[in-house]
Amino acid sequence: MRRAIARGQSLKEVLRIEKTGKTFAEYALDCIEHKKAGWRNSKHASQWINTLQQYAFPTLGEKSISNIGVDDIKSVLTPIWKGKTETASRVR
Repeated sequence: MRRAIARGQSLKEVLRIEKTGKTFAEYALDCIEHKKAGWRNSKHASQWINTLQQYAFPTLGEKSISNIGVDDIKSVLTPIWKGKTETASRVR
């Protein structure tokens, strides 16, 4: 939000965009696409996508970012935290 305002967008416009924003899955895939050029190993992108598809997307994938809360995050991480700590840490 701060970056958008710093670029000259009005607060009203930023809030309107956030309310009608993308889903978690859309944001996650956009983020991976943006970051993958900086990753040393080309497999990282597919590993990230597979991990999110298996653990996060079933619960959060279709939710708007603005509608995701702490309880939603806990519902994804709690089942895998003890048995798959490294995976849970990545998903976090």
